[in-house]
Amino acid sequence: MRLCYTYWVNEIQNISCGFGIPQLFFEAANKSIIAAKSQFKDICIYTNSFGADVLKNNVTASELCDIIEIDYSKYDFDCRYWNFPKLITYSMQEKPFIHIDFDVFLKSGFAKQLNNDSDIFTELIRDYDYVKNFDKFNGIKPDKLICSGLLGANNIEVFKENFEVALIECKPTKKKIVFEDLFGIEEYSFTQKVEQKKMKVQELDKTTFLHFQGKNKNLRYGKLIKDFKI
Repeated sequence: MRLCYTYWVNEIQNISCGFGIPQLFFEAANKSIIAAKSQFKDICIYTNSFGADVLKNNVTASELCDIIEIDYSKYDFDCRYWNFPKLITYSMQEKPFIHIDFDVFLKSGFAKQLNNDSDIFTELIRDYDYVKNFDKFNGIKPDKLICSGLLGANNIEVFKENFEVALIECKPTKKKIVFEDLFGIEEYSFTQKVEQKKMKVQELDKTTFLHFQGKNKNLRYGKLIKDFKI
C-alpha cells in the first residue's frame, strides 16, 4: 500500500504547515517520514517544485520518498481552500493508499490494521453540527463524518468522484469562506458519497499513531515532538 503526504507551500505562506516555527516543522516532517518508512516501502510526497526544493534542503528523510511535483497553477481554485491540494493528491491515486500529514507519527502496528476488506480508512468517525453551508451538497445528511486527519482507501473511485465536486465548489469567489466550507468538501460531501455507496469504513486504532493536531503546535507539542524517538 502507498502512503502519501501533501506539501502545499502556497508560494511561501504555508511553508511550516501550521507549526509556527519552520525548524520544528522540518524536524517533525523528518521524524514522520522515518517512522512511516519502517512500515511502508512506497511513500510519495505531492508538492510543487518550490516545495520539493524546501524539503530536499531541510528534511533529510525526504530522500526516502518519491517526490511528485504538481503544478497547482493548473487548477482553478480559491487558495483559502488550503485543503484543496490534498483533494488533488487523493484524486491522483490509482491503487490502495493512506494519506497522512507531517504532524502524524506512526507507531508500531499501524500498517497491519489496514484491512483488505475495508473500503475506507479514517482517523475518526466524528460528530458534527449541521450548518447551512452544507445545503449546497445534494444528498443524504450523514449522522457522523469521516475525519480527514488520516484518510485512505482500498476503493479509490469515491475520491475521484468527490474531486469532481471540489472542482466546482472550490473555484475562486469573493464570498466569505469559513472552516465549515473546507471540511464541507473534504468530509461532508465525501461522507455523503461513501454512505450512498454503502461502503465499509474502518476507524483506525488511536494507539497506533500520534497526531499533533491544531494550531500553536510549538507551544502545545514542541517538547513531545523533540522527545519522540525514531
